Amino acid sequence: MLPALVVFDCDGVLVDSEAIANRIMAECITAAGLPITYEDCRSRFVGGTLQRVIDTVEQWLGRPLPADWKADFEARRDAAFRAELQPVPGVAAA
Repeated sequence: MLPALVVFDCDGVLVDSEAIANRIMAECITAAGLPITYEDCRSRFVGGTLQRVIDTVEQWLGRPLPADWKADFEARRDAAFRAELQPVPGVAAA
């Protein structure tokens, strides 16, 4: 059976998660010992993979991130998404 509807969501179409994700990313990178702002995270990492972020940060730090860094980031990001994500204005009416 074919689905009645398929929705492809490019970030910013239904919800905008980038601002939340980059805020949490900046907090987690800073906590790992590399002070970075939300603005720097957004300009350097938007559109990239989490693995690219990890590789870049480890290169800048000159050492590996803690073993639990990725899991901690994902848990904090997901909790922030659950608490803060809102539909893009106009989506509910579409």
